[in-house]
Amino acid sequence: MLKSTILAFIGILSTQATNFIVSVLLARVLLPEQFGQVALLSIFVAFCDIFVEGGFSTALIQKKDADEKDFSTVAFFSFGIAVICYALLFFSAEYISSYFSIEHFSNKLRIIGVIIFPRIVLSLQTASCKKRFEYAKLYSAIFCGNILSGILALLLARNGFGVFALIYQRIANTVIVSLIILCLSSPRFLFVFDKERFQSLFGFGWRIFFTDFMRFCFENVRTVIIGKKYELESLGYYDRGKAYANLATTSISSTITAVMLPYLSKVQDSPQESKQLLRNAIQVTTFIVYPLIFGMIACGKSLIILLLTEKWLPSVVFLQIFALYGLWAKPQIICQEALKAKGLSKKTLEIEIIRKIIEVISLVISVYIGMKAIAFSTSFACILSWFPVAMIAKKHLNYQYREQCYDCLPSLLISFLMGICIYFFNKLNCSSIIIIIIQVLVGVSVFFALAVTFKVPGYSYLSGRFIEFVMKYKAKQ
Repeated sequence: MLKSTILAFIGILSTQATNFIVSVLLARVLLPEQFGQVALLSIFVAFCDIFVEGGFSTALIQKKDADEKDFSTVAFFSFGIAVICYALLFFSAEYISSYFSIEHFSNKLRIIGVIIFPRIVLSLQTASCKKRFEYAKLYSAIFCGNILSGILALLLARNGFGVFALIYQRIANTVIVSLIILCLSSPRFLFVFDKERFQSLFGFGWRIFFTDFMRFCFENVRTVIIGKKYELESLGYYDRGKAYANLATTSISSTITAVMLPYLSKVQDSPQESKQLLRNAIQVTTFIVYPLIFGMIACGKSLIILLLTEKWLPSVVFLQIFALYGLWAKPQIICQEALKAKGLSKKTLEIEIIRKIIEVISLVISVYIGMKAIAFSTSFACILSWFPVAMIAKKHLNYQYREQCYDCLPSLLISFLMGICIYFFNKLNCSSIIIIIIQVLVGVSVFFALAVTFKVPGYSYLSGRFIEFVMKYKAKQ
């Protein structure tokens, strides 16, 4: 698992790095309201994606003996749903445009909607690569796609294409990545649809679909409300703050979950081994992600000024709020992946229903307060939803409460102390880059000093595996 995790981490880190660089360069050229428009457009495309994907990718990974016939069956079904979704999107575009009162919004929606067709291929390719642990192939393709589509977007942005630069970037990225994986894989295509295989996959996948559907609706209803109630410029600040907060932590948690689901699926009949993999995943994730989160909260203003210039300063507060959300969301996501791997998609659906009830209540209250309250309601709901997740993990994964606290709290406490230490450097009267350099150096020193002193589980696990790797390497020499 360690080798696959390292490959996945390198792949995700490189793709996230290229995404980050391209998004920063585009943000310096384009305006906040243009990012706001794309945030709205992306919601309707993502809505179609949920129906097209239908939870089948996870079902294919979870199924031990999935073969070409299973993948072909899913491909046929997904394409049929994609045709229906695009037709509905095409003919409803005018009504959606009039609702938001945005000029030429319908044409932009019809153009970006085409992306759902190549995403069918990419979704199946991704599931296949993850199932076979071919992370080098998968992330090499994504890395190349990010670079090429990023260059295209920058050229278009500098030549006055505005929103269309971001639209064509997304379409080009999906097409390029799919083509590269096709060239590397040389897959066998079986033009068959097996009804029995479909029913088997649907039996697991429909709960994943419904879970994803609920998560999508409640995560994006905030964007729709902001897009309707506030200016597109405000939505742009909200979207970028959320995007950069997720970008900093997603590379770590995505690595863990990407590798964990296939591995847990293989050892799902061994409860003790499954539980140990789950605990190691949470220990490592919290040890790496938590200091990044508190670092973003402490350094948010200096980072935004340095990277995006002062025109993006209003996004700082959203960056900090959504960074806080990651504290509670990442361990929950890993627990839900463990439940999926054991075939307990029903339990993930129950968790999502409970979470959404909490989100509805918090959102209804926050709408009447303001944009910051709308953003914070996400974190508040995530904090409260931790309790049902912990109870279900205890019952079905034998993951005891004291073990959950032991795996998360040490990293949380030392990261919090690190954040307090570096926050006060914001008071220095010098340039943003100097402040950030000082904060990074001090933060890293304080964090690792505390991790070594208190023997934090994540640090102990990683250092132990590193020593084991070095010893094996020396033995081979």
